Amino acid sequence: MTQKINNNIQLKNSHCRSNQPRRTFLKTACSVTGGLMVGGLSVQCKSKIRNKELKDTSLAAAMPKIQIGSRLVSRLVVGSNPVWGYSYQGKLLSKFMVNYFNDNNIVKLLHQSERAGITTWQAGFNKRLPDVWKRYQDEGGKMNLIILHSFNEISIKEIASLNPIAIVHHGGVSDRLWVSGKFQKVHDYVKEVKDTGVMAGVSCHKPEVIEKISEEDWENDLFMACFYEITRSKEEWKKMLGFTPFQYIFHDNDPKRMCRAIRSARKPVLGFKILAGGWAADRKELTEKAFKFAFQNIKASDGVIVGMLPAFDDQVSENAKYTVKYGGNL
Repeated sequence: MTQKINNNIQLKNSHCRSNQPRRTFLKTACSVTGGLMVGGLSVQCKSKIRNKELKDTSLAAAMPKIQIGSRLVSRLVVGSNPVWGYSYQGKLLSKFMVNYFNDNNIVKLLHQSERAGITTWQAGFNKRLPDVWKRYQDEGGKMNLIILHSFNEISIKEIASLNPIAIVHHGGVSDRLWVSGKFQKVHDYVKEVKDTGVMAGVSCHKPEVIEKISEEDWENDLFMACFYEITRSKEEWKKMLGFTPFQYIFHDNDPKRMCRAIRSARKPVLGFKILAGGWAADRKELTEKAFKFAFQNIKASDGVIVGMLPAFDDQVSENAKYTVKYGGNL
């Protein structure tokens, strides 16, 4: 592990020498000026690495867990929207995400998450997923995998061959089928997933979807629930706001509505977009407030999924700390 960290830092130093922005360099690597050089790294830098590893170990020991089926899952699950370049803040950020998350940085994020006590990656299906996941496992990675999927992609059997602990029906598709009166297709999907021996889940952005499935007691093992109903139609938004927005809207009343549905569900729920598509990640006080709200308003048997972009800040450790602080003493 130490050799791997050394290699990463040496690589970052070479990036710095090739016009990497100073701020980014300072955020991602230790400065070697003013310290005794030993084996290519300063004593100061090696000390920072050891301290970081000790902090990660402490976080991992304190990370609270929940039960999904027969699996223990950390209450904080790392998401994949930033990894695949899905931003709710415009195309420029999406392009930055795509450029940042090469295979090396995706695998690095997974290992960093695991060291912080995060036991599960929730990944939307992407053609890069099989190779990235195999590389992570070949390097000793032990996290669980939950895959978000819809019929427009590869088959359920092909998804199951990646050995996820659960396959979850895509939330945007669930909402469209709900509105169009074709929601039975989602139930059929759940049954097909269960036939593979893998746990099945349903994702959605509408509280009434969770309420309906719970009322009918479907075979699903878990839910994924968006804190914000971003799939409202233009007509719905115009009725609510008096105008038609041209971008995603994160309505501040939505989390309370969804959390009521989450608390009413007998099965475990993983809440997502608790940071309003990244808007609440703008300032640390907003991020902490969002984590506090989430854990105070969901069940003790529920968790949260958070996408992370650790290009400038150690979002993994910060989010793990908030989870331990607000989700560990329920």
